[in-house]
Amino acid sequence: MRYSLFDRTTAWIEIFSKRDDLEFQDPLYLGSGIETSTRYPEDARAFASHASELRFGYHAKNAKNAVEGSLFLSFAGQQESVDIELDGTSLSQEDLFILEPDNYGTGLAGWYVLPTEGASFIVWSVEDPVVFSSLTKYLTEGARRAFSHLQCWQRSEKPNIGTMSLPANTGVVRIRAALTDRGTPSPLADDLVEWLGVDARLLLQK
Repeated sequence: MRYSLFDRTTAWIEIFSKRDDLEFQDPLYLGSGIETSTRYPEDARAFASHASELRFGYHAKNAKNAVEGSLFLSFAGQQESVDIELDGTSLSQEDLFILEPDNYGTGLAGWYVLPTEGASFIVWSVEDPVVFSSLTKYLTEGARRAFSHLQCWQRSEKPNIGTMSLPANTGVVRIRAALTDRGTPSPLADDLVEWLGVDARLLLQK
C-alpha cells in the first residue's frame, strides 16, 4: 500500500466529489486527529491520528434517481446501547462503539466492536449483521459500492451509481487513464486502481 488508508479514503471522496451529476449535501468533513485507545486496532488508530471524525454524503441531482450515499466515522469512543446478536450470542454493549450515529435505529449503522478479549471487528446493521474483520476491509468494501445506502453487502450486485459511472466493462487501464485525464496524479491513480480494481470506475461519471 503506497498510500495510507486515510489518504486513500479522503482521495476517493475528493475525486468523487468532482462529479457534477451529484449533489453533496454533506461535503467532506474531517475532525482533528486524536490519539485513540489501544483497544482500537492499528489501522483504526492510524486513521484516527489524522482525523477523529469523517463524514460526507451525496445524492443524485436528478430527483427521479434514488441514488444516494454517505459515510460517517468517529473514533472518539462514543458508546451506545443497542442489542446485537451475532451467531446466537449477544454482543456486550460496553464493547460497542457506533460508526454511523445518523442512521441509528434504521438497521443501517456500523458498530465497532472492541472486546476486552479477542480481536476487534465491525458489524454493519443490527437486524442483519455483516461482519468486517478490519476498518480497512470495511472502507474498501464501502468504496467499491460508492458508500451507497443500498450497499447490498450480502449480494454481488453493485448500487445504481454504477449505471451513472463509466461502464462496467471498462478496463483498469482505461479507468486509470480517465482518472489522470481528469487531474488525478499518476501515482494516486495507480494506487486507487490497485486498491479498487474495476470498481474505481465509480469515481467517474459517464
